[in-house]
Amino acid sequence: MAGRTTLSLWERVQDQNEKGFGLTLFRILLSFLSFLYGIGVWLRNSFYDIGLLRSVSLPCFVVSVGNLAVGGTGKTPVVIHLAKRLAAKGKRVAVLTRGYARKGNESIRAVKPDDSAQEVGDEPLLLARRLVPIPVVVGKDRARNGAWVADHLKVDALILDDGFQYRRLKKDAEIVLLDATSPLGNGRLLPRGILRESPSSLRRADLVLLSKVEQCEIINDKITGLEERLQVLNPGMGIAKAAYIPLRLIRLGTDETLGEGELAGKSVLAFSGIASPASFRKTLEGLGARMVGERAFPDHHYYTETEIQNLVREAQEKNAWGLVTTEKDGVRIPRVDSAIPIWMLSIDIEIRSGNDALNTLLRL
Repeated sequence: MAGRTTLSLWERVQDQNEKGFGLTLFRILLSFLSFLYGIGVWLRNSFYDIGLLRSVSLPCFVVSVGNLAVGGTGKTPVVIHLAKRLAAKGKRVAVLTRGYARKGNESIRAVKPDDSAQEVGDEPLLLARRLVPIPVVVGKDRARNGAWVADHLKVDALILDDGFQYRRLKKDAEIVLLDATSPLGNGRLLPRGILRESPSSLRRADLVLLSKVEQCEIINDKITGLEERLQVLNPGMGIAKAAYIPLRLIRLGTDETLGEGELAGKSVLAFSGIASPASFRKTLEGLGARMVGERAFPDHHYYTETEIQNLVREAQEKNAWGLVTTEKDGVRIPRVDSAIPIWMLSIDIEIRSGNDALNTLLRL
């Protein structure tokens, strides 16, 4: 069975419970690389801070949604939520994204709902499908592309996807997501840890959005302690909390939908190629699904027909009601004839606290 069922070497390095002489040596090497990486990040940020490198301003309101750490924080649902929130207030909105690992080589491309995920990227395609008719534009040079969008589409607001480290573009609102279940990982920079920048960089943020608060087992102690640390780091920064809200199940390749409550008591085989498969599993378990199997693939994995057929065969052998994956995985699955239904779980976010701070930041 294709799929990642054991911890990767990098995951074992992050896990302090994993012991061994070889791992210790490897951690020492990665710590040295993290030191060099940290110097590079510090120098780059310093050049922007003192004006040696300059940011480009746009004639529209620019909202950045980004991460401090690598891994799944629920950034795509947040971008969808903010775009709809702004549009509901009469704002003309567009989303600007790079398109991670896409094969298309255009410098700028407006994403269409029927585009190929490989050409435009899986996240941009999902954004385009969920945000019709809000434009989603993909391209590496987001400063230049942002100027094009502002000039040609005459938008009031531009949402910059994964923009915290992208300092070439000046932002009016800097929102940073932290996964409340593991906000800083082991506290170390890449590649020894999961952090793209030091936590001190949150001084640039206008608001931190704590995602996945519904998955915190000891929510009060964990969240309160994190909030206190953030307030010490940046006293003027707003803090909001968000939870994943399952919307519906969509059958792959059809228009058939079911309410998320239909999973209760159902035997399912789950599979995903996302940064945080454990979060997906917790969501399914929270909906009452009975897991008969789980397969985790690498993040942004493009599935082959053979892999899907193997998953279908396994689900049949285990008498599963169906296969369930994420909506983002759905855009990376080839269309195959399946004897058992493959369902995509569509999710949204719910702002549990901090709505006033968010509205103020968005000028709503």
